[in-house]
Amino acid sequence: MPAAHESRSVLRFVSASPSAVVKLGGSLLDLPDLVSRLEHWRPLWGARPLLVVGGGAAANLVREWDQQSQLGEQRAHWLALDSLELTARFLAALWPVARVVSRSEIESSWGQGVLPVIRPREWFEAAGRASERTPPHTWETTTDTIAAWVASVSQAESLWLLKSVECADSLGEAARLELVDPQFVHWVPTGLPVQWVNFREVSGTARLRRLNALEK
Repeated sequence: MPAAHESRSVLRFVSASPSAVVKLGGSLLDLPDLVSRLEHWRPLWGARPLLVVGGGAAANLVREWDQQSQLGEQRAHWLALDSLELTARFLAALWPVARVVSRSEIESSWGQGVLPVIRPREWFEAAGRASERTPPHTWETTTDTIAAWVASVSQAESLWLLKSVECADSLGEAARLELVDPQFVHWVPTGLPVQWVNFREVSGTARLRRLNALEK
């Protein structure tokens, strides 16, 4: 299991760490009032949020291709990462304050009042060049785990999971119920505050569930 923070990671930022890594489930991209819901919760993310957008239908299409053509988990993994570029750009097209940025642009984005949306493939490539440990290149790794990994290596102050379902009593129970992927509990930093919101609840009534990575 990785340490709480990867202190020597090449993925750390120079001047400040994220106030929150926010994972938006790809299945939520069909909400007609998605932007207004995001704006409702945005003040709670602090001054330096970092967004990770799930693959949703785009990643599911890659999964279908893998099943049909037997691509293999390595090739399917990189294609699935490419699909996250599409969903990230879709969110940016919907929400003008959000912008898909490279790692080198994230800190300046915070200073400009922009909400940076990461390109997960770039993070995996940078970690690979530095021979740093990454989540497995398998279908067990979804954007739940990617967001937890990003929170760890960037030394984020909190992790937010905007999901389509209610939370379980603990993160371990959430994994057992397959509400998060199997790798998630192995990559979320110990002690990191995890905030879970069922984003499919009627806007304005969604409740925040606070968990802790110790609750595994």
